[in-house]
Amino acid sequence: MTDIDLDWVDKAKHVYCIMTVRSNGSNPNGDPDMEGSPRQLPDGRGWISVVSVRRRVRDLIGDKESEVWKAVSDGLGVDKDNYHILETRGRDKKKIHDEIAAQKFLDKYVDARLFGSTFLDEKNKKKPERNYTKTGITSMSDLISLGPIEVDISTITRKAGTTEDKDRGMAPGGLKKVVHGIYVGETHINMSDMDRFGCKPEDIKIFLRTLPHIYKHASAASAGSVVKSLWVVGFNTPLPHGINDGSLYALLCPKARNGTAKSDVDYVFVDSVPDIIKESTQVIYCGNAVVAISNEPVEYIA
Repeated sequence: MTDIDLDWVDKAKHVYCIMTVRSNGSNPNGDPDMEGSPRQLPDGRGWISVVSVRRRVRDLIGDKESEVWKAVSDGLGVDKDNYHILETRGRDKKKIHDEIAAQKFLDKYVDARLFGSTFLDEKNKKKPERNYTKTGITSMSDLISLGPIEVDISTITRKAGTTEDKDRGMAPGGLKKVVHGIYVGETHINMSDMDRFGCKPEDIKIFLRTLPHIYKHASAASAGSVVKSLWVVGFNTPLPHGINDGSLYALLCPKARNGTAKSDVDYVFVDSVPDIIKESTQVIYCGNAVVAISNEPVEYIA
């Protein structure tokens, strides 16, 4: 994993990201309505919810004693007291409403700045100074696999029993995993709205540094899932045209060589910055935050 250049973030007006996750023998996001089986759309394609991705980002940023936090915040001169996580178990709701009223809420909670929040005081709904209902500066999509996935369901056995009358254990259907899947999702960051959401360039830098690591420090069930690539494009305008989000997806998304892709070799991954992006006067940065193919970071800086 190699950090991308981040100096350009201070000048950007709009940021586009396309993230590719590879899952082999893993459960990247279980569906509680399907007994924890990997999420699937009706057409058989795999699905990683944006809620799951945001949860992983929150967990990594929220653990201030971890090596991940130390790495993603390194050199940015940030105060960790400005990077608390709002969506945390056991939070004191009255204290948070007091922070909203005292206008300390956005300064404290980075996930509210990045992802937004609906935090209502049930007893004081008519007092807007005690409530917060805004979207954040980032807009993220679910990650959808490029083709239908195969889900393997197996029985888990254990040498020791789980009850006093059993000397061994068994969980039929306890292991549910994706045999192979390539998932792709998009993120848009409207930098021109930073003041409205109390966001700072350092928030975006920490977010971009964290995304490549969301599966490296995760549960055992998602072991086998990795962020294979994270293309990041920075624009000098809030309203890109010509090279826009739709065309960027087509340019940077991996493509299956045939209709029955079963491993990485069955896909064509983008391993260099397309010339059309380099030629755009609106693009100030394009880079892959994950070195997936080449030995050096793939970057273009205007």
